[in-house]
Amino acid sequence: MMLDGNLPDRVNDVQVLEGIMTTGLERVESCFSQIHRKYYEDADSPVFDHLNSDHMATLLYFLFDLGNYLGLHVGNQNNGIDG
Repeated sequence: MMLDGNLPDRVNDVQVLEGIMTTGLERVESCFSQIHRKYYEDADSPVFDHLNSDHMATLLYFLFDLGNYLGLHVGNQNNGIDG
């Protein structure tokens, strides 16, 4: 119910959304495992911090990219945005 109000994307299948989130986090982990800098690793393991805007931007990019690849379109199709 909360998803319908905040993400009116006509995708109500929780399994699809969970799959996209799992895959997105796996892609973030793969990406961050190659970055050997503070805030991206802890004891040689990749770290994701939802409070870090760079981390969230990366996750959101991967989620949008995967959703677009799967043909999921967010919002109203008549919003004036081509694509």
